[in-house]
Amino acid sequence: MLEMGWRRCCCHDALVVEFLCSVLSCSLSFDLGEWVQQYAVRRYGGKSEALSRAWHILQTTLYTVSSVSKSQVEVRPAITMNKPYSSNTTALVEAWRLFVQGSSEVKPVGPFQYDLVDVTRQALLNLFTDFHSLFMVAYQRYQLHHVNSSLEFKSIVSPMMEIIEDLDKLLGSDINFLLGTWTETARSWGDTVEEKNQLELNARNQVTLWGPRGNIEDYASKNGWSGLVGDYYMSRWQLFVSRLQDSIDKGKSMDFNAYESDLLALEQKWSYAVAPHSVVASGDSVSRAKDLLSKWGTAPTPPLQPGYDVFRQTDAPGHDLLWGTQLWTRDVQQLQLLCSCDALCKGFNSNGYLKNVTDPSIRVHSPSVDLYVKVQ
Repeated sequence: MLEMGWRRCCCHDALVVEFLCSVLSCSLSFDLGEWVQQYAVRRYGGKSEALSRAWHILQTTLYTVSSVSKSQVEVRPAITMNKPYSSNTTALVEAWRLFVQGSSEVKPVGPFQYDLVDVTRQALLNLFTDFHSLFMVAYQRYQLHHVNSSLEFKSIVSPMMEIIEDLDKLLGSDINFLLGTWTETARSWGDTVEEKNQLELNARNQVTLWGPRGNIEDYASKNGWSGLVGDYYMSRWQLFVSRLQDSIDKGKSMDFNAYESDLLALEQKWSYAVAPHSVVASGDSVSRAKDLLSKWGTAPTPPLQPGYDVFRQTDAPGHDLLWGTQLWTRDVQQLQLLCSCDALCKGFNSNGYLKNVTDPSIRVHSPSVDLYVKVQ
């Protein structure tokens, strides 16, 4: 649904399909906002104030994006990665909260469950992108400035790996998001064991390497398939971060040529494996989405994490922890989450810039910005 329908093809987006059918069958102009509201009622079998607000947010933000790119979870790990086009991260978090709230106002099954999983999926992918910005700078402090950033690096890597694991479990709770459906359907076309194994190889290879040596690698990647996320993508990220961590701990440069060779071997081994993946959903989607919102969309409170003092209409210009990089999210609770995992982060402003210095001497009046300072 939310990547948006434009990249995944409009045929995978229920709203886009229904909208196009409505346009083709209607010669009169109509109110788009009202149509979207009625769409939500039809889709969920009843009206929900929370879901009405959620769909208004999606319509006016995410559905105005003409193009998006792949998430960082699903492409080959690297220190410097192309940042996906923004998918209105802050608005999506707000819609996510409303979807979870709306789960008590409609029957949480069928289309609603699908949409809740889809919204949560994209919210987690967006947060991973912001964690990767911290991850990149933490390693580059060692790589470029020869600062031992081992503890800082570990504290950032941990939530990144948790996001991948949590995403896979979430996707596994809905039958529409399973790798096993893809591979088992492929196997069903074969008559002999050899044919079935060859068809599974073709199916695995198409969504990963697409060729014997990654000829069109990740061209058909799927960040919404349980099994692919928790197995293939997780394994790639674990290999990458372990090599970086080892280079920091031993005070040496990472051997990127060896890493590339080992990564390809890992990818090929997965493509040629014959192993069943579940075709049955496991767990409750609504419960998992609620738990993930509590974990990744709500700021931890003391004593679990430091608190923050808020200074309205105030900023600490410069002194950006991420060397001028602005995080995707402007959601205050998520910004607290991100800042709290990095010991070098002393605070952040409401425009999404983490700060490594927030001393009173550098603070200035800024009408459109609020400054959040970590309580030491």
